[in-house]
Amino acid sequence: KLYSSLNDYEIANNRNYPNIYIFILDAYSSDKELLHLGFDNSKISKELSEKGFQISKNSKANFLETFRSMYTFWSMQYPELEKSKPYFQRSSLVRIMNSENTTINSLKYLGYQHIKVGPNQSTYLDCSGIEDVCLFKLNNFDGTSGGISNNIFLQILKMTPLYNIAMSLFGLERDVYTKATLEKVKEELVSQRSKFNSPYLLSVNVWQPHAPYIYNSDCTKLDKPHSYDISWKTEMIPSYINSTKCVNKQLNELIDLIVKDDPDGIILIQSDHGHNFYLDGEPKFENWSDNEIESRASIYWAIRVPNRCKNIFYDGISPVNSMRLIFACLLDEPVSFLDDISYAHSLNKLNSEYKLIKD
Repeated sequence: KLYSSLNDYEIANNRNYPNIYIFILDAYSSDKELLHLGFDNSKISKELSEKGFQISKNSKANFLETFRSMYTFWSMQYPELEKSKPYFQRSSLVRIMNSENTTINSLKYLGYQHIKVGPNQSTYLDCSGIEDVCLFKLNNFDGTSGGISNNIFLQILKMTPLYNIAMSLFGLERDVYTKATLEKVKEELVSQRSKFNSPYLLSVNVWQPHAPYIYNSDCTKLDKPHSYDISWKTEMIPSYINSTKCVNKQLNELIDLIVKDDPDGIILIQSDHGHNFYLDGEPKFENWSDNEIESRASIYWAIRVPNRCKNIFYDGISPVNSMRLIFACLLDEPVSFLDDISYAHSLNKLNSEYKLIKD
């Protein structure tokens, strides 16, 4: 339990807890970093502010890639990093992201129902069966971020002539360019509302504006999606910006729906990390410049809470403290924030060393 006094609280049936909506947008950069890419993102921030959101202009991810960033978000703590004994392991990170964490356990203790939407490009982050309700799941067979299966048997099958036969007979291969969107979330919120029991946590993790880039700025689909392999080449910046514009359109419509139907709900919008156009994950991270690290570390962060909780917010809040703020609001307790710390590290190796990012 995060709070020592959590056991002193009665189950939520005896309290009127607000519903909580968490939207994790993948690789959505801060307004400042988007401006460096040639896109002024201030319009969405202004619109969210008018809807009662508080916007953090200087938030940074605690870590530079999804698994580690989501660890601090859901566990509300930092790992015990040791250079000689790296802390992170894939299996433990997957369990934490799939609901076995301090946040979900504490909310369930308070009586919350957990409703989940995964990005549908990654089996690691998709619905796992631990959640109470899976709003929808596209890739029931398989799926990973780059379209490469994590199923070892399918990998072996691909090495044989039987693969093509199996493909034609059973349609094993999924569409790499199919993924969850906020538009789909909005549709399912309306159609499956009868499954929701207040109070509930809706956690949504979508690969937007992250590649593959499959939408124009108005959210119409591209005639031909760009190859995933060139996602972070600088020539793809216009596609990334169009993807961001599409997210903003869908986000605005979704937030309008929630605020209208559930004006007292707590809504958090946060990205796991920023874009990756200037940061090469292959060389040693010790050689990365401050500007390169900043482009990846800077994230979008916005929250809508009841008026009584608005004084808890501060600019520069990081993922490790996001849910600490929400719990302080829920329980009317003094907040216990941790220092907002960010680390540089290899993007391709979980068992890598870490370097503190200094402001």
